[in-house]
Amino acid sequence: ATSELDNKTHSENLKQMGDRSATLKRESLDQVTNRTDTVKIQSIKFCHQLTYHQGETEERSGENL
Repeated sequence: ATSELDNKTHSENLKQMGDRSATLKRESLDQVTNRTDTVKIQSIKFCHQLTYHQGETEERSGENL
């Protein structure tokens, strides 16, 4: 009885995995189309953070003098 049950859950798991991979493929396709925009936004934010931190450290070194 247990072996039958194991087989059933195994096939169900396989089906779920198949469904999941299909959803993942669909999601990744959506992500690829949106990725270029996200990367642009992220890099702009990152550049702003860098310049902001540079300004802070320059002010601090000025105070020490």
